[in-house]
Amino acid sequence: RALVAVDARPMAIRLTKNLPAASGLGGGSSDAGAALRLALALQPDLSGEPAAAVARDLGADGLLGFEVRPSLAQGDG
Repeated sequence: RALVAVDARPMAIRLTKNLPAASGLGGGSSDAGAALRLALALQPDLSGEPAAAVARDLGADGLLGFEVRPSLAQGDG
């Protein structure tokens, strides 16, 4: 759904997670955010701003999976 929203070409992804147990960052929204980041890296014709907006709408951790930086979250999640 996230890749369709930014008109990314179809791709197959195998995801291997390396997260601390009970970190709260293992759900589908963080996976979809990471898939958006990968799509931007592999398809430079995509725009980052619409992708970031889609990542924000994915769920509580969508933007955390999209952005590669330390983050402090509060509220949902």
